[in-house]
Parts: sequence; C-alpha cells; structure tokens
Amino acid sequence: MRNRTAATSAARPKASGRLSWISQTVAVAQIGRMISAVTRLRRYESGCVCMYTQVIGIISVTVLRNENDSTPRMAMRLRRVSCSSAGGLPEDSSRPSMIVRVTSPESARVWSILNSNGTTPKMPTSRRPRARKYAASFARKPACDQLARFAMIVTRAWAMLRDHSTRLLRRTGLVTSAWLLIGSAAILPITPVRAVPWEFDGVSRIIAISDVHGAHQAFVETLQAAGVVDAATAWTGGRTHLVIVGDILDRGDESRRSMDLLMRLEGEAAAAGGLVHVVLGNHELMNLVGDLRYVAKGEFAAFAVEESPAMRDAAYARHVRDPARPGAPLTREEFDARFPPGFFAHRAAFSAAGAYGRWLLQKPLVLRINDTLFVHAGLGTALAAMSLPEINGRLRGELIEYVELLTRLASEGQLDPTTDFHAIPALAAAGADPLLQRLLELHGSMIHAPASPLWYRGNAGCGPLIEQDRLVAILLALGSRRAVIGHTPTFRRRVWRRLDDRILLIDAGMLHSHYAGQGAALLLEQSGLSVFYQGAGRAVAVEELAPRSGLLSADLAPEELEAILASGEITGRSSAPAGELLTLRAQGIEVQALFTPASGGRGRFPRVAAYRLDRLLNLAMVPAAVIRALDGRPGTVQHLPQGLITEAERISGKVRIDAWCPLPDQVELMQLFDALIGNRPRTAAEIQHSISSGAVILTGHDAAFGTSPAIPGHLANAGLEPNELWRRRLDSLASGPAREQLLEVLTRRQYEALLARARTMADFALFPEGPRYTRERRGQP
Repeated sequence: MRNRTAATSAARPKASGRLSWISQTVAVAQIGRMISAVTRLRRYESGCVCMYTQVIGIISVTVLRNENDSTPRMAMRLRRVSCSSAGGLPEDSSRPSMIVRVTSPESARVWSILNSNGTTPKMPTSRRPRARKYAASFARKPACDQLARFAMIVTRAWAMLRDHSTRLLRRTGLVTSAWLLIGSAAILPITPVRAVPWEFDGVSRIIAISDVHGAHQAFVETLQAAGVVDAATAWTGGRTHLVIVGDILDRGDESRRSMDLLMRLEGEAAAAGGLVHVVLGNHELMNLVGDLRYVAKGEFAAFAVEESPAMRDAAYARHVRDPARPGAPLTREEFDARFPPGFFAHRAAFSAAGAYGRWLLQKPLVLRINDTLFVHAGLGTALAAMSLPEINGRLRGELIEYVELLTRLASEGQLDPTTDFHAIPALAAAGADPLLQRLLELHGSMIHAPASPLWYRGNAGCGPLIEQDRLVAILLALGSRRAVIGHTPTFRRRVWRRLDDRILLIDAGMLHSHYAGQGAALLLEQSGLSVFYQGAGRAVAVEELAPRSGLLSADLAPEELEAILASGEITGRSSAPAGELLTLRAQGIEVQALFTPASGGRGRFPRVAAYRLDRLLNLAMVPAAVIRALDGRPGTVQHLPQGLITEAERISGKVRIDAWCPLPDQVELMQLFDALIGNRPRTAAEIQHSISSGAVILTGHDAAFGTSPAIPGHLANAGLEPNELWRRRLDSLASGPAREQLLEVLTRRQYEALLARARTMADFALFPEGPRYTRERRGQP
C-alpha cells in the first residue's frame, strides 16, 4: 500500500501553488482527530498546573521521512507527559497519537517549510507580524490554556480550508500563512519550566553565599575574595560549585545586575567543569507572587528602559476603569509615585513568561551537595515527613502554578500587575471564578507559611534544647549531616557554627547600608570549613556561636557582661518598685541593670541561681545576674535587655512580633524550666518578649527553688515531654562544676530538691502514660 501511494504520487503532475482537495481533506480530518483528543483533556485537576491526572499535553509538528518513501509525511504528536516530582518533564514520555500521510508533492511542499528539527520556520514577509502576534500571545498562556487556544486556532484554520475555494488557496502566501499559523502555535508555546537537579555527590570544593539583597559591588568583591571570578567577573573557579542560598533581590538597587551575572556564570562555570546553583529565598518568592514591600526604587528603575509610555498609559487607564478598585482612582501623579518607572516592566520580567520569572521558577528550595543541605531559611518539623523530591516538587509545583495563574488572570483582566499579594484573599472571596478560588487555595500553600524552608528561623533562633534533636532527625531523613542557611542576619555579622555543628549561619549582612554587615563566602572542602570575607585576602576559620550571643549578652561574651554587672562604674541610678535602676559602664560599654537587695539567710539569691541554671542548661531565657553589694547592702544586679514588651502587651496585639523560634516551643521550654525550679505560676509581667526576635525572656524567680521535691501542681499534669538532650542536661546537674556553682546561691536542701525534680523529669515519672504532649495542646503564656 505504501509503494502504491508513492507511485501514484510520483505520477501526478505538479500544480504549483495548489493543494489538492484530497490532501486537504486527509490533513483536516487528522487535525480534527487531534483537536478532539486535546479538548477532551481536563483543563485543571485538583491543584496541578499540568493536565488531567497531572498530565500535560505537548504538541509538536515535525517533518518525517519514511525510509521506503521519499515523500515527506507530517506527524503530529500529542505527548502525554506525567509531571515529575520536581515539576519537570521526562524526555522519553512522548508517543505518537496519529500520523497524517501527505502524499502529494503540492502539499508536501507546504509542509517542507517546517524544518526537520521542529524549530520555527521562516514565513513570507507580509505575514510575519500577524504570526508573531499569535505566537507572542500564545506563549504567554499557561500550559493548559495554550492547548485550548491551539485547538481554537486549528479550528479556525480548518474552517478556512473548508470554506475557501481552491483558487484562493492557490495563493502561496495565504496557504503558507494558514498552515504556518498552525505550525507556529504547535511548536513555539509550550515550554514547561524544568527543574534543575538538586542533589550532587563527589564535589571537592563548594562556595556558599547568601542574602545579596542588591549589594552588587559587595557581591562581586566577595566572589573575588573566594577566587571564583576575576577582576572582569569571568569565572575562575574551575570545578568549584558556587551556591547562592537565596535572597538576591530586594532592599538594594542593583539586584538585576547580580542576577545577570549569575546567569552568565552558570554557563561559564559549567564549561569549566563547575556549577552555579541558586536556591530560592523568601525574597525571590515575594517578587514572583507580587509581594513587593521590599523592592527598592532602584530595582524598578533598572527595568525602566523596557517600559514604554504607552505601557504606563494603558496601566493607568486600567486602574481608572477598574470596578474592583477600592475608593476613587489615583491621580496620575499619585499613580506614578506608587508605581514608579520600571514597575510594569519589572512585573512582566518576573511573570511566568518573563526572563527572570522563568529562570527563578527552575530553582530548587533545598539543594544537597555531598552531606550538606543548602536552604535559605531553615529546616522545620513541617519537613520531617518529606523527601527532597517532595519538598522541591510539591512546593515548587505550587509556586509555579500560582505564578502561572497570576499571569493568566492578568491576561484575562481579572487581576492587574498592580494587584498586591496580600489583596488576593479579598479578591477571591468576592468572586466565584474557579481560577481565583484555586489561586486562593495556593495562597495558603506551605511555601508561604512560617514553617516554609524559605521563612523558618528556628535553626537560627531556637536554643539547642528545642531545636537540636529534631534537626538531627530531619537531616538524617534527608540523608545529610548539616545545613547551610541564610535569612537571619548573624551575631556580629560573622559566619558561625551552632547546634553541634549541624547548622552553618552565613547571612553576614552583605547590604551594609541596611544591615551594617559584609559579604561572606563559606568554603566547604574535605579538609574542613573556612570563610572568605569581602575584601579579605585569605580564609579564616568558622567559629562556634557562643550561647546567649545577641540580645541577652548586649553583644558581649557572658563573662564580659557578668564583669560589667559585678564591677562596672555606676553612671546612673534611680528608684524602681523592686529596687534601683542602674546604668553601668566599663570600657566604653553601657548596660542597664536592676539592683534588688537580698533578704534572709542562705538561698537568698534566687535570681542568680536561675541565671546560673539557665547557663548550665543553655536555655538563653534568663538575663545575666550577679551578686553585688550596693551601699554596703548585698543584693542581686540583673541585666535589663532593651527592646522588650510584656506578655500582656503581646496579648493586646498593640505590637506585632514575629518569633524566630516558634512561640509554642518557647512556652514548653519555659514550663519545663519552671517544673525544674519548682516555680509558682508566672504573672504576665514576668514573661517578656524581644520585639526584634520574639525571644521569650524570663524574670521574677523570687518564689522559685523551694525545698519540696515534687513538681509544682499547676505543671504536674501539663503533659511536658523533655527530649533526649534535656535528659542529658538534667543528669549533668549532679556533676561537680554544676554542684559548686549552684551551692554558692542555694542551700543544700534547695539543691537536693532541684536534683530530685530533675530525676523525676529525666525518668519520665511525670508521665505514667507515656508522652502525650502535642502541639495542639501546648499552652500559651
């Protein structure tokens, strides 16, 4: 049959510029079959931006040549491709669904305008603008919408072929344009975002940098200090893997230059045997979803050259006629001030179809190289039951769907480039459109939650008694030994190790104008860890972060702060209800403190005992306190950290606090501490919070350290559950050093009662039914 067709075709005389009706009918019939198959696919299915049952259709048009037939034939393939866990597309998933055999030389000549590798064919000059218009509008559509639009375009072409006469179709330009419109729509549009790999082994040298925040010059100087680029910013890192741990964007003016540099270095590094990795940070997320609170005017201005006056005029016209706009429209001056030059080009660039949007949507949330994870903010318990493919697949897939829905809804006029991320819930609640409702569902995705790897600060802000054991479990589940994180500016703007070297903190505040920090590049090699600081000539060791560094230490080592409290010059003094407020000064450093006179005999320094016990356990919740005489009266001088509010003020909601360490975890730690010291219920005034970090600060221990070995009644049935590290720390309280420190401020009976309560807690005698404490039951202060 195949040879007979070829012979018939060869014998038929040529008719230049004419498509035989037989060939047209065959082609149109097969296109109709394809349209029917495409339109049967569901447009959206329960949260997947891919097609029905997480399948995406890709239509390709190629020219194939039968090995026994010199006549080209057209194959139109409908690929059904399962979404991978990372949102990427497997290469071997295509299957031909139909083949249109083109038997006439006339029709073969039409299809020969499509070259064999499926790239965009050339078209007659007179038809280029129209085809470009169709292709451009088509490429902006999300995948599901593209298929529907393709079906519409092919249907129109089919009608044209059916209704027009052979004489009209004889005109080569019209015939070419009609078929080319179909071919362009099929070939150009659907280029799903592919995930880059996120696991690598056998890498000998890694450089990690985080939180550039538009500080491009500092970024370049840090790269140069690490030896991965030269004076001309060309790649010199060889086989090094460079990891950017999120937050290239926001706050600084030159973030676009940094992105452009990284895009170039990706190619240069790969050519040299190295790699450049970019891990998404919360500020990349914010730019993609339209949360623009921290975009600097200079960042918008970097896109101004691509924003025409007509674009801005059209945007203002949309604003004026927007029926969903709250209140009166802005004046043009107000509009231009709120949406500065470059705003709309910036939004287009970070859309699903924009250059930077597509680039960022390829990037992972968590990267593993050797035994180290790289994640922007941290690893919380929400990730404990997830694998790396699930983290990077599900969360990244939800982000891609969200951004594509934004693009689609904007193209349909339901949303505007000026629509703020935080306005989405109200807009979705006011409308019944299923796409808006899906957008609202994605608005609540875990990727936006405080527990997200792009937002979670517990690895940096929680103490080891809260964080260490569960972090070890998460790392073990993810096949890693440690994690490198940014997001949280570090103490003294240095790179630190913490949590038994499981966490490496590298956000040294590169944007100096905002964070007063410097660029830092962590070097990971088989020989160990070191860090290059911006402008430095050599790497230095990474030190361990001392307990209590930061708020509770007034930027001093605990011993330095204790020395000021014990012997610093008193430069200010005033009365207070509980004693006297003091200003103490030593070596140019001033701290505020409270003096309370002692009363009774031994065991009269419970505040000092609480502080010493806090240090032994490494809680970092009780401010430093020492014994000091004032005017011949012995008493306690306790540090007063600044920037605190009381629990009553927090509950009132007058001051909003974003706790670096989840508040329920801190409350549990406080309750365990109170069970150990035999404390009475705390008043709201005895629980304070840091405004900057949300850390819980504990005062008011005058009634603690009783001589009863029993757990206080209000905590006996609280369901408290000390972890393994807690139990080890409790056991250590009977050691010689702990005994010596505590017996200086407690009586022997108080100390023995403390040890009895510690044994009760460590032996789980408090929990006859076993651990039953869940997050839902945790009390709030």
